Amino acid sequence: KKVLVRCDFNVPLKDGVITSDKRIVEALPTIKYLLDKGAKVILCSHMGKPHNVLTEGFGLTKKEKKKVEALPAEEQAAATAEYLEKALKNDKKKLTLKPVCARLNELLGAEKVTFAEDIIGPDAKAKIAALKAGEAVLLENTRFDAREEKNGADFAKELASYADIFVNDAFGAAHRA
Repeated sequence: KKVLVRCDFNVPLKDGVITSDKRIVEALPTIKYLLDKGAKVILCSHMGKPHNVLTEGFGLTKKEKKKVEALPAEEQAAATAEYLEKALKNDKKKLTLKPVCARLNELLGAEKVTFAEDIIGPDAKAKIAALKAGEAVLLENTRFDAREEKNGADFAKELASYADIFVNDAFGAAHRA
């Protein structure tokens, strides 16, 4: 079976290095259980409050919009473009789940988890299709898609289409109960 697992991998990072892996460690019992039972595991999580960089035509945050609106009209377009360019560089670098994937593999003691560079895109779909029993893929930060924060039904349906089973393992709750 393919299992979609929503984890809370919103871990603190400093310069791309995880400063506390507590949330990753707490999800391990569920992940190990599924992998040991031969499931094909799709992991997803959000991290931070990024711009929706994988959403076509993503926009400014509320804070950035206020700053731009405070500028003279002739400066607003350039300021908007500058914020968006900066967001693409910074968010993808600072809020990617790549370090989480690397830490998962360290904790599992094997390269069982691959990383998808997108959420609902060609890389994720290819890596999910290539999964073998007992392997996992971690999707990129779900907040890189605007539909995540808006609880978009179409986004949820696309994620759900990846799997036969859904597990919500925020903080490893299933194993502490």
